[in-house]
Amino acid sequence: MKKGFTLLEIIIVIGIFLLLVSIVFSSVRVANDSLRAKTHQEIYTQLLGASRRARDGAYNSSWGVYFNYNEVTKEADSLILYAGDNYASRDVNYDLVTKIDPQINFSNISLEDVALFVGDGNEVTFEAYSGDPHQIGSIILKTGNKETLITIDSTGVPLIKYVE
Repeated sequence: MKKGFTLLEIIIVIGIFLLLVSIVFSSVRVANDSLRAKTHQEIYTQLLGASRRARDGAYNSSWGVYFNYNEVTKEADSLILYAGDNYASRDVNYDLVTKIDPQINFSNISLEDVALFVGDGNEVTFEAYSGDPHQIGSIILKTGNKETLITIDSTGVPLIKYVE
């Protein structure tokens, strides 16, 4: 009786191993895409929530979202939903902090102040009752090689677009 494996047995084992590896890698990719979509949607939802709270006149205040991230590495830390005319003069009693996965990068935040309103470039504030934005522009979020564009125009309604 011969000892060892036949060529056919080795090929079958290698095939099964490659199949398992491909399943694991596709699962990781799906998980990353899910993380991206969930987190990017959460950021968009916070902006939409600030706009709605401002339009509703919640607590007779303007509402905004502050993007807390490292400006050098672009890694996200958190979002802060706040009540007030800007982040610096906000009422901290209404702060709602949302942690963000550090895999999410704010690859570009391009926000310009409208009229007399002054922000620090990392925030968007919506005027009480009208919902008019104090800042307009765009935010590009990046996870791996996937990007999401969030725009805030003069209507004060944030828009989201997934870019592949």
